[in-house]
Amino acid sequence: MRPHSLRGWFWDFKKLDSIDLAGLDMSQVDDMSFMFGDCSSLERLDLSGLDTSRVVEMGGVFHGCSSLEDLDLSTFDTSRVVNMAGLLSGCSSLKTVDLSSFDTSEVTDMGAMFSGCASLKSLDLSRFDTSKVTDMARMFAGVGADVLDLSRLNMANVQNADWMFNGSQCKKIIFSDKYTIGNLTSMGYMFTNCPSLESLDLSSFDLSKMPTFGVATVFGTCPSLKTLDLSGLVLGDGMPSLPLAYLESLEKVSLPSSGDFSLSPAGGFHETALPNWRNGKPLKWRNEKGEVFAADAIPARTAGTYTAVVEGGGSGDGDGNGSGNGSSGSNNDGSGNGNGSGPSNGSGSVDPAPKRTVAFSEAVALPLDATGVAMDKDDIVRDLAKRFGSREGFPADADSVTVTIVHGGKEVEVIDPTRAGTYEVTAVYSMPDGTERVIEATYTVADPAAKAPVKPTVKSATRLAQTGDEMPVAVPLATAALAACALAAAVAVRRRARG
Repeated sequence: MRPHSLRGWFWDFKKLDSIDLAGLDMSQVDDMSFMFGDCSSLERLDLSGLDTSRVVEMGGVFHGCSSLEDLDLSTFDTSRVVNMAGLLSGCSSLKTVDLSSFDTSEVTDMGAMFSGCASLKSLDLSRFDTSKVTDMARMFAGVGADVLDLSRLNMANVQNADWMFNGSQCKKIIFSDKYTIGNLTSMGYMFTNCPSLESLDLSSFDLSKMPTFGVATVFGTCPSLKTLDLSGLVLGDGMPSLPLAYLESLEKVSLPSSGDFSLSPAGGFHETALPNWRNGKPLKWRNEKGEVFAADAIPARTAGTYTAVVEGGGSGDGDGNGSGNGSSGSNNDGSGNGNGSGPSNGSGSVDPAPKRTVAFSEAVALPLDATGVAMDKDDIVRDLAKRFGSREGFPADADSVTVTIVHGGKEVEVIDPTRAGTYEVTAVYSMPDGTERVIEATYTVADPAAKAPVKPTVKSATRLAQTGDEMPVAVPLATAALAACALAAAVAVRRRARG
């Protein structure tokens, strides 16, 4: 027997816990849609002997297989498949799935492909070719993975992204910066009900073909979203303004140079929600120049990074006014001046201030030294404590600081004096009142053979409103290098002493 279709063969066999497919000849099968649909008791499947080389339809093959925990699809030949919609939808217990051999070059529909895979903590899609895919609606809805890395996916032809991440538990979604997402015509509720999502970069989105666009329907219920990068986003001329007032936890947003980006509700949205934002405290926004705007007064077509300022947040003056946040800003061209501000003195609301970021006021140049001792995270904490301990309350205890080091776009464990380049350091710590602060520092290992000298990356004389202090003008590079040499030598002495 050589069937041409296996569509729904075992559909709704709810008590079936295993299947022996050893004698099944699939050499002529072109449709296996919903083959195991709603086999909710199915715990194991050996698919290694199946010939799927002629299959075109794979929609919902494992839909509703809620007892499957592991699935090996590495032997599947998917070179002719055009439909993978709902392939694993409802596989709520699935923890691992091997898709390493999948050829998706002909697939046009991936809607709801992983929908409801709440136990799936990681997903490798690095080999997927999605250049022909037009439908990704609900593709990752309800997925349990902390990080969804879509950086290898070409979404240039995707038209439908409705509910794409609805209900997912991911903290971070990484889109490709290589391919422009430029054919979307529908993205309603794309990120709705993403309770863990913390940051989002949509700078590769071109929405000029969207008939309408409203962030209220795209970002509904994202209570943890703090950072939103829209710096490269393109909106159509006929679109309404982009209201961000419903992102209650948003602390920083980077806006592009085109489009109307009013940060308050626009016509047609629920304006009654605005008074409840930040427990009723009016919200304002500060750009990297230190200019403060009301929530409905962000200049249209003005690029820049805007940081949330809650009036009455933290401590305030007697009337409840006071700023509670600061940021190192960045324009579309990558420039910024590292301004920051904090709460003023006086009594006001006791609401916690938003997270504040303090930028280095000078470049730290380290010598390129093949015999040097690397600065580990403990060394960095001690260095930051010297620079910011009195001004920003930075603790000397390394155990209370979370340090991240990035070099060349990748996270590393140490600042290596044998590798020239820029090391971006982020240190997160908590103040006694429970508010969280972040220091972003840049260390540069200077290569003496470089054609251009290392220059400070931020402007001098940065004022910190919290203390009223004015940072000194950046010292000449040579002086900074000499001081850094002394620092590196001191670190080396400490390391030798430890040994």
